[in-house]
Amino acid sequence: MSDLSRDLAKSKAAILSADHDVALKTIEKISARLADATPDACDREQTRRQISELLDLAEASLRGAKKGVEDVRVAVQSVRILQTYDGLGKRRVSTNTLDAAKRY
Repeated sequence: MSDLSRDLAKSKAAILSADHDVALKTIEKISARLADATPDACDREQTRRQISELLDLAEASLRGAKKGVEDVRVAVQSVRILQTYDGLGKRRVSTNTLDAAKRY
């Protein structure tokens, strides 16, 4: 296994384990190595495939982070709705547009 393949595998493992510092440093190292010299023809396809996998993982990580941010935003909004008193200790009254529960 070449150093480039080893670094690509290391960055993939770092992304999967959410070690973003190691992933970023390794990807920067890969980028510098590829700027200096391109891989030979037989390694080129494997390198493209590995970089494509890294891109897929990074995009999935970004989607997960965005989903997490949205979930926290919804949770904070839900907590705000449940608050009875404001920051000054005054009772807050809000109107509820939901239909009242019916008992039979």
